[in-house]
Order: sequence, then structure tokens, then C-alpha cells
Amino acid sequence: MTVAAFNAIRARIRSASADADGIRWPDSELDTYIQEAQDEAARIAGLLIDRYALTTTDGNGVYELPSDAWRLLRVLDADGNEVPQYPFAEIQKHLGADWLRQTGDMVRFVVTDFDDWNFFRLVPIPPAATAFTVEYVRRSTDGKLEIPDVTLCADYALGAAWLRDRDDRATACSGRFTSRLGWQRSRGSARIGRGTFF
Repeated sequence: MTVAAFNAIRARIRSASADADGIRWPDSELDTYIQEAQDEAARIAGLLIDRYALTTTDGNGVYELPSDAWRLLRVLDADGNEVPQYPFAEIQKHLGADWLRQTGDMVRFVVTDFDDWNFFRLVPIPPAATAFTVEYVRRSTDGKLEIPDVTLCADYALGAAWLRDRDDRATACSGRFTSRLGWQRSRGSARIGRGTFF
């Protein structure tokens, strides 16, 4: 879904805004808003998910997500079991300062918010060559429509265009986008996993 989909969204926007000739907003500007719509939907509702295989290196507990990542979704061990995620402060409070250097054969926690959201820490530090699967919410690919909900993207893009023009109609578009995004989330697309400590 690329050129035809972008054309369909632009046509919806032009029809809704009585800008059939593209005088008010050029295609390139609308394409930017459509791209932003996908990124917002992916970031908020977790609609674009990728995964990769991770093999640990000796003595290393910190790993970086790919450059297109918004956030870590989950880490699965070799048996497919999800490793619980905890905030840095909670681990620090319950385990003290020594947890940063602990090593062990079985990873018990994933810490996600200690330095940067694009990094995560496996606790305790596993031995080399331990296999995991990492799932993460990612950004959309430029110039490619990856979220099939054309209405969702059109509502956001039209709202962004109206907002640029300081038009009050932006609020209605934003409301429709948010409402539709909530509907997407309720379908089970979004997932934010956190563990309960001990």
C-alpha cells in the first residue's frame, strides 16, 4: 500500500477540505502528515511491531533497540516465555545497588528506563550465547503506508493541516483520530507489559 494508498488519503483530505486542486496544501505536505499519523498510531497504540533474535555477549547486560524503535514491547526467552519488565527505580529499591553487577544463568527481569528508552538491561547478566527474541514497537517506513486504517491516517493528516492553518476544525479531526485510535487499541493491538514485583 504505497502510492495508491497515499493518493486515496490525499483525495479524502482534499474532499473534506474543499481543496480539490491542492492549492491549500501541496502533496508533499500532506504526505508528511500521513507519515506522522502512522508514527503517532504506532507509538501510542503499538500498531507496528517487529522482532529480532538477540544472542547475548559475555559480561554484557545492556542492549540497544534498532534505530526504528519507539519502545521495547517484550523480551522472550528461548522457550518463548516473556521476561517481566520493571522500572529502574523499582529494581533499585528492592535489590539495592549490587543488582547492576549480578550474573546468572536465568534472566529474571528486563529493565527499560534506566538511561535511554532505546536501551534495555537484562538482569541478572546472562552468560554469552544466551538466545532471546526481542519484540518492539517501531516507527513507520518513510513513503510506505503500513497502517491499513486509511480513515485513521486521513483524520490525523487533515487535523495537522487544519492546525497549521490555525483552523478550529483541527480539534474535531484530532478527536476522531483519538477515538479511532482507542478503538484500534481495544481490539488488542496495543500491549504494554509490566510485571508486579515479587
